[in-house]
Amino acid sequence: MNYRWAGLIVIVVLMCAGQALAAPALRTIRTRHYEMHTDLPEDLVRDFAGRMDAMYDEYARRLSDFKPPTDAQSLPVYLFRSHDDYVAFTHTEHTGGVFVSNGERSFLASFLEGQGREGMGHTLQHEAFHQFAFYVVSPNLPTWLNEGIAELYNDAIWTGSRYIIGEVYPRRVRRINEDIKNHSFVRFEKMLSMDHNTWNQSLSAKDETATTYYNQAWAMVYFLTQSNSAQPKQMTAYLKQLHDGGDPNASWKTFFPDTEKLQNQFANWVTSVHPTPGGTLIERQEVLGDFYVAAKQYRNFKSLPDFRNFVTASGMWITYKVGGVKWKTDRGDVYFRNLNNDIWQDNQLFFEDRAGSEPDIVCIPDGKTTMRTRFYGSGKSMEHELLFDVDPHKSGSNVQMGGLHKGSGLQGLH
Repeated sequence: MNYRWAGLIVIVVLMCAGQALAAPALRTIRTRHYEMHTDLPEDLVRDFAGRMDAMYDEYARRLSDFKPPTDAQSLPVYLFRSHDDYVAFTHTEHTGGVFVSNGERSFLASFLEGQGREGMGHTLQHEAFHQFAFYVVSPNLPTWLNEGIAELYNDAIWTGSRYIIGEVYPRRVRRINEDIKNHSFVRFEKMLSMDHNTWNQSLSAKDETATTYYNQAWAMVYFLTQSNSAQPKQMTAYLKQLHDGGDPNASWKTFFPDTEKLQNQFANWVTSVHPTPGGTLIERQEVLGDFYVAAKQYRNFKSLPDFRNFVTASGMWITYKVGGVKWKTDRGDVYFRNLNNDIWQDNQLFFEDRAGSEPDIVCIPDGKTTMRTRFYGSGKSMEHELLFDVDPHKSGSNVQMGGLHKGSGLQGLH
């Protein structure tokens, strides 16, 4: 089973001039910020168009010191149904999405087949940051920083109208713990100076180097924007120097002169990182979706309690492998419980019928938040997507779902 978007590889590619590109017949849709070339179904294109425009606005708001020009051209995006068509167009076979920079021939691309709606959506959130950063911030961002910020946006929650950013998912912490155990973390000096080609070479390695790089880059960005009040301001000043053409290494030394001290602070911070409440609830909801797909092979379910009883009585469990880290689900009943270990009430976790399809699994953890697992297809081809409605203006307790929507800049996660 594919666990959410965590196993996909997303990269930036610098292509050689003149490289041939081929594509199937695609229609063109223009949005506020993008020119989309696609053969996806109309409903999915409308969904991705809204998501990407909102994500662009979130990049611009978070990085408000770097205003896109008012006459900026629409950014080109290619969205394919077929993985083969994507590979023929991009020549990058083992990726979920890519931003290609080749002078005037630059574009973002992804595909639906195999990774599904949810995986493709999060891939685009990651890759679209590379495209935005290239044109608006600097084409020479250090690779670790470019990838680390992109991973932060990769994990963002789409509510249907805006993004919530800042959850720490259990998968992130599992990877951190694995790298601590194996002494796999990369020293800051190496990470800071790693060029684009060296980073991309890790993608073809048979070990877990690439997974470590991506997760450490995410952790470094999280640490540098959250651990104290001074570092976010230093990070913004650093980005401004890069925007003005400053050398990445020399500029870094200006604002962070003691790299060894910073690395030691990071080492202390990273050992205390825990999943956020929202991140834990999201993983549980994702597991419920996978449980449902697996259980549907045996019977149909009349209600959520009927489904829960089957999972619990059968001792159902799933083993996931994410970036080389294997983990097994807990007792089945855990995924039907809240963070206080109480079984969700019938009005908090339930089935909601959906015409012509499987019912949604709806979880309402508090008065502000609704999580909805929606299923598409049937049988072995069934996939599911996690949808959110988070309204901070509603009354009720708050499970601290994200938090970056509250402020500006790369700070204020919780």
